Amino acid sequence: MSSKKWLLAFTICILLTAAVVAALNWVTDPFGVFGDKNLNWYSFNFTNNPRAAKIAYLDQHADEFDSYLIGCSSTSSFSVERLNKYMNARFYNLFMYGADTYDTLETARYVLENYETRNLVLNLSILNAYYYNYENDPLTDSLHAKVDGSSLPKFYLKYLFANPRYALNKVDALRKDSYLPKTFDVFDVKTGSYNKCARDIEPIGKMPAYLEAYPVFANYPSASYNLPQTENCLASVAEIKHLCEEKGVNFILIFSPLYVEHASYFNKAEVNNFLARLAQVSDFWDFSLSSVSDDPRYFYDATHFRNCVGDMALARIFGDDNTYIPSDFGVLVTADNAAELWSKTRSVASGYTAQVPILMYHHLSEGEASSTVIPVKTFASHLQALQAAGYNTISLSQLKSFVENGDKLPKNPVVITFDDGYESNYSLAYPLLKKYNMKATIFVIGSSIGKDTYKDTDYPITPHFSYDQAQEMIASGLVEIQCHTYDMHQWQDYEQGVARETISMLEGESEEDYIAGLRSDFEIFRKELQTNTESQVFAFSYPKGEYNTLAAVLLNEAGITVTVTTEPGTNTVIKGLPQSLLGLHRYGVNGNMSAAELLDLIP
Repeated sequence: MSSKKWLLAFTICILLTAAVVAALNWVTDPFGVFGDKNLNWYSFNFTNNPRAAKIAYLDQHADEFDSYLIGCSSTSSFSVERLNKYMNARFYNLFMYGADTYDTLETARYVLENYETRNLVLNLSILNAYYYNYENDPLTDSLHAKVDGSSLPKFYLKYLFANPRYALNKVDALRKDSYLPKTFDVFDVKTGSYNKCARDIEPIGKMPAYLEAYPVFANYPSASYNLPQTENCLASVAEIKHLCEEKGVNFILIFSPLYVEHASYFNKAEVNNFLARLAQVSDFWDFSLSSVSDDPRYFYDATHFRNCVGDMALARIFGDDNTYIPSDFGVLVTADNAAELWSKTRSVASGYTAQVPILMYHHLSEGEASSTVIPVKTFASHLQALQAAGYNTISLSQLKSFVENGDKLPKNPVVITFDDGYESNYSLAYPLLKKYNMKATIFVIGSSIGKDTYKDTDYPITPHFSYDQAQEMIASGLVEIQCHTYDMHQWQDYEQGVARETISMLEGESEEDYIAGLRSDFEIFRKELQTNTESQVFAFSYPKGEYNTLAAVLLNEAGITVTVTTEPGTNTVIKGLPQSLLGLHRYGVNGNMSAAELLDLIP
């Protein structure tokens, strides 16, 4: 082959390769900059580069929103749902990974000039005075050209001829996608926030277990920072505020909560000077250091606070008394009060946790005893012993109110629970609960309520109490009725097909079918219980104590805020941290356990 022909062939190969790359990037659009018309998978696009992809998304959907949250990734923890409720607005979360105030200024400018905007909430981190106009990767960290004013043709060409691995990764990720977020799609597109559904159902309680799960807090790294970008940060905030004033947009400025050891990276005097100067630019809500800062369980990692902390912050800003807020958490800082506030000594956290054992009973009898059958005399001796030892029974509603609202608990609280809903809970246990004025929660199987045979068969079962009996117990104020599934705690001997004995996924079951089945089962239970007793379902007992992350997420989405297992242990519940109500441990009580042994079992 002559050199001319070889060169021509080589050129054609290069052009064909470029065309294939361009076509692949256009069709798959892994950064969402071309509108992602084929795959419409913006959660993936946001994960690659939220700075560019969110603008491309909002250019198509801006009419759905009228208000915006903006800032670095910790901004995700401020709930747009809460802001919508508090401000009668339609918020979108425009947070960006590691956003500095150059990013937020240019993005705010674009939003204010191009979208209908009523409110703009800016969240600042202390690191915003450390970084400014920093871009590590031109594909994953760059602003949209519409935002920073750079050349649009060059911007689109950059993504059109980007490394095809991004496009191939998107295609491969489609095969692996599931209901739960994965590393390649960590965003909730409808709100713009991180999708933390799986992280926010992790059981959180005792500190040793938490430090084992989050080792960064057990051996926190040391570092030291100064604040070289203070001037640029303050100037950007001032410009954002000015732009809002020009457009008649309500502007709210928030300074993020800090984990205490992360705060130690910075010189206190330098930070106070920065905040004092910030107060000259704008009033702002300061959540930087408080009693929350001392407990790592309120944080995901070094620089990200949990969603529940964001909820507490918004509740403080908008005066929501129905949410627990530590007394020292959050203050409105102005130029007039700044010096006075930072001369005060920070509070030390106390009284925000409680140790609560939960007892698990099943069926009571007049005589026989077994692993799950308790003689009524034994149960009476248990109640007497608990009372004599100074324990106070509480309902799960009280436990929930302690965590969510900060309501007080009595000394030495203990929770009594029953599983399944046997008639003996009404005929034998309930009279004793009334006699000793003690409370209990009964987790019932919906399909067995009022039955003495297995569902629609002739197979006899231990009788279960009726809705009328349930209503009587509920009316006493001593008993709560909650969920042990409607029909997902089955007996294999009585089922023609494969029995679903727990809420675990069956072998060969598709995720789609599993999700539909669990949702349907819970909804049937909810409707029947509410119709027959007017009770609201907020607690769930996992059959045999078994569950998986997907089930926990689905139940949480359905409104379940308290879950219990069969694993023994005393629970640590934490004010303002709803996750401490999930995966609660229970001490199983057997029929041969004496009152003394019961007291030895619990702390």
